[in-house]
Amino acid sequence: MNQCNMRYQSFRNYCKKLNYTNMKYFLSIILLVFILTSCDSDSSDLLEVNADIEDTNVEGFEDATADFSTTKFDDPEYIEILGELDVCLMIDQDSTVFATCSPKNFRILPFKEGVSVKNAFILQMKAGIVLKGQAAPLPERNILIFERDAGQLVKVNGFRGDLTATRGGTNGVKDLVITFYSKKEETFFDCIFQWNGTRYDFKFVEGVNWGEGFKPIKESMIDSISKEIYTDLMQNAKIF
Repeated sequence: MNQCNMRYQSFRNYCKKLNYTNMKYFLSIILLVFILTSCDSDSSDLLEVNADIEDTNVEGFEDATADFSTTKFDDPEYIEILGELDVCLMIDQDSTVFATCSPKNFRILPFKEGVSVKNAFILQMKAGIVLKGQAAPLPERNILIFERDAGQLVKVNGFRGDLTATRGGTNGVKDLVITFYSKKEETFFDCIFQWNGTRYDFKFVEGVNWGEGFKPIKESMIDSISKEIYTDLMQNAKIF
């Protein structure tokens, strides 16, 4: 059985298990059309997307995949930031439950050009850690966007997914490429978020991965797939 038939059979098995609410029904149909279109098209057709959304060709592209194996923060200010957020225990404190303020659990990235990281940053939190004062571990990686307002750090965005890249952007603020996983569809989705002046907005789904590597979505299907995926992400609190 070729990969295309295997993908189709896997999708059929998934559909049999679905609880067909309207949203999931339409999402399933859209993905099925994408699968069949991919199978009926040659590779050049499948990869036919706007040149400006090819990740590594976009100006300012930077790999942002979190590396939680490091033992030292890039900037000593990151410890002060974590202490202000009060989400972890200082490294010199003993704990068998709560996460320590270590690069093995947290990663901080600036996202605004010309703005101190203390006043605008992205916080990535490792899956499985227990935040200070919480009872349950994080079931998946969390991404929080913070800005300082009137002297206080304020969360302006939250995501349950993987920040895989930053790139381009406008007015000195980077766009985000965040990968979300849908257990129901057994699929990864690459989603693009852009700064609107006060927070990040979902823009579109750029690619999907059924386990064979990411495939860019054809331009003609981006709007319809993005609409349904965004609804799914909101209903499952992947964006908060």
